[in-house]
Order: sequence, then structure tokens, then C-alpha cells
Amino acid sequence: MMLILLRLLRNFLGTILLLAGILMLFLPGQGILTIILGIGLLDFPGKRRAKEAFLRRHSVHTGLNWIREKGGKPPFSFDHDDA
Repeated sequence: MMLILLRLLRNFLGTILLLAGILMLFLPGQGILTIILGIGLLDFPGKRRAKEAFLRRHSVHTGLNWIREKGGKPPFSFDHDDA
């Protein structure tokens, strides 16, 4: 019973973050990062493929590496096999 409650809570939080991230694309805020967090919390079929497709976008690479640079970390190395 507790696991079901935690799973529902996680999906609810993921939905809220996803919607907030979409709004932040038009309003001030870190929309792309919030969308990534929201998708990461949600449970749905094809989640892994959706995350991988999102991370293949050049603008996402640039944004994530910019954040890592600000934190003094090396850039991500992304695998670009679009087969």
C-alpha cells in the first residue's frame, strides 16, 4: 500500500514539474531542466526513448554543458548514433 502511495506521489510531482517546465519555456525560469526532472519522475511506457530523444537535441546539449561549465565540471560526452 505504501509503495502505491509513493508511486502516485512521484507521478503527481513529475506531472507538476513537467507542466511548470512547459510554462517556463515562455516565462522566466529553467524550463528545459524542469521538464527533464518532471519526465524523470514520471512512469510511462517509452520513457527511456523519450529522454534519449530529448537529450539528442543540440540546444539541450548546449544548455547542460553550460551549467556544468559554471559548476567547474567537464562537459558531457554524448553518443550521436542516430541509427
